[in-house]
Amino acid sequence: MEEHGHKKVIPNDAVLQSKLQDEAKQILRQRLAQKLLTEAGFENQFETALGVLSEAVGEYSELLRETPLLTIT
Repeated sequence: MEEHGHKKVIPNDAVLQSKLQDEAKQILRQRLAQKLLTEAGFENQFETALGVLSEAVGEYSELLRETPLLTIT
């Protein structure tokens, strides 16, 4: 960079500390969220809800096939 007339900018300590703190906070947030979701049984609840939704969509599709007047335009 120097050969092209540009110098590398090195962030000061306050900037580096702020960046480190932001990254650490984000990692902590992600880990805590994952822990809480796991403890609450999120995946099981999601799969159950998805099954109910899939069943409802299937029933609706069947109803549309049986009753053409209900088709969406």
